[in-house]
Amino acid sequence: PSSNNHHQLTPEQHRSAKLTLLELLFSYVYDHRTTDGDPTVESSWTIMILSPSLSWLENYHPPYDDIPNVLRWCIRRSLIYPYLRSYDLAIMVVQDVSTILMKGRRVVIRCLLQLRKIMEKSEVHYLFNKLYVDPLIEWVQKIEEKDIQDFGKEVNSILAGRHKVGKEECTETFLLDKQFLDMGLVGLEESMLMSSSDDDRGDDEEEEHNGDEESRSSGGFSYHDDGDD
Repeated sequence: PSSNNHHQLTPEQHRSAKLTLLELLFSYVYDHRTTDGDPTVESSWTIMILSPSLSWLENYHPPYDDIPNVLRWCIRRSLIYPYLRSYDLAIMVVQDVSTILMKGRRVVIRCLLQLRKIMEKSEVHYLFNKLYVDPLIEWVQKIEEKDIQDFGKEVNSILAGRHKVGKEECTETFLLDKQFLDMGLVGLEESMLMSSSDDDRGDDEEEEHNGDEESRSSGGFSYHDDGDD
């Protein structure tokens, strides 16, 4: 969003700005979690590569683009590019992002300022501050507190579906489930578990075979001391 025409933004543009904010917070929180809050020389690259906007200048078009889509894209990128790739970690990051948003503007701005500081230290990625981070910081300061918090509740409502899945009264679908990432994770995990099970079975059979061989060897020899009379 442009800082000079904030009040002229259409509802669709406001929603697009929120989706951009969502993915930037995801990228920031992922780096914050994986570095224990102590950014490294690769932090700016991590933030850039996880963000569709920063990595290839994504421009969102609501209602075609929505929260589940943006989160799925971020999760997919977190499972492809960084060194630490974990679905459970990605879901934890989404939970953190929803908490940050529900806490309101001050917490959101604090995170954006920390993100800005990380990017500023990069010889290449500092340019994203002018293109995205600075306008977002100014935009967040001008929108209603409730607007940010309600957006956080929307994100949290998507996460809530995960805790209901598997219960009898559940009629919802967890939109961030592995099957919706289009990465074949469910089939991949099943094949890996089957392979691991086959390896364990093979090890057990080999140990049993070796045990039988030892039994036959020890059973075929006995020592008798008849003594000299």
